[in-house]
Amino acid sequence: DWDMKASRDLPKMIDKLKDYKDKKVLTVCTFGVRCEKMSAYLLDQGFKDVSQLHHGIGKYMAKYPGEDFKGTLYTFDNRMTIDFGAKDGTEREVVGKCFSCSLKTEKYGHCAFSMCHQHLLLCEKHLKQNIFCTEKCEQDQKTIQSRVSNYMQNTFATEQ
Repeated sequence: DWDMKASRDLPKMIDKLKDYKDKKVLTVCTFGVRCEKMSAYLLDQGFKDVSQLHHGIGKYMAKYPGEDFKGTLYTFDNRMTIDFGAKDGTEREVVGKCFSCSLKTEKYGHCAFSMCHQHLLLCEKHLKQNIFCTEKCEQDQKTIQSRVSNYMQNTFATEQ
C-alpha cells in the first residue's frame, strides 16, 4: 500500500518507490484499466517484477462474492458502489462512515459546491443536506451565489 489517492499520483511518487524496483509489485484497481496502465508505467521506470489483478478487484469480487472483503466496491460511475453480497447469506458488514457524523454508511453523495462535486460518504440524513467537503468549498459556493444574485439584481434594475 503506497497510500496513493489516485493512479495519477504514481509519477509523483516514483522516486519514493525506488526500493521496490527489484521486489514483486502487484497493481490493483476497480476493473483493470488503471492497474494495467500503472503496471506498464512501472515496467517503463525499471521495475522488474510487476503484475496486475486481471480485470481488477471488481471481477474478483464477482467471482468470489462474500469472500475476503467487507462492504461494497466503490466505482467511478453513476452506480457509485457495487454490492457483491455477504458470505453464506449473512448480512454484509457496512464499513464506510458518514463524512459529517461518522454513522456507518456506504451511500455516496457529492460536495455541494457546484465546481467540486467530490464524492463523499453520507448517511441518509446528510444525503438530503448541502454538505461541503471543505470550508473553502462552502465559502466559494457562497461567493458564486452572491455574485450571481448581485448580477441578477443589477441586470433587472437597469432594464426597468
